[in-house]
Amino acid sequence: MTLEMGKPLVQAKLEVDYVLSSGAWYAQNIEKLTKPTQVKTEAKNSGYTLKPQGTVFKIAPFNYPFVLPFKCAIPNLTLGNTV
Repeated sequence: MTLEMGKPLVQAKLEVDYVLSSGAWYAQNIEKLTKPTQVKTEAKNSGYTLKPQGTVFKIAPFNYPFVLPFKCAIPNLTLGNTV
């Protein structure tokens, strides 16, 4: 009996495509994501801006799918954090 690790090549390619399309989406939308946003409140002038917060640390098991670290890394790197 042979035990194999990994996943079918088709699924692996889909994960890589997902990571690439996610990175492309963030690259195309960086200005929209980082521009100051006004919020309607009772105050005269309210809003928020997304800014880097520092270092993000992710712990994952050794057998995690390829896409998991990128789901954390791409948005954080886009906003200026380190991962």
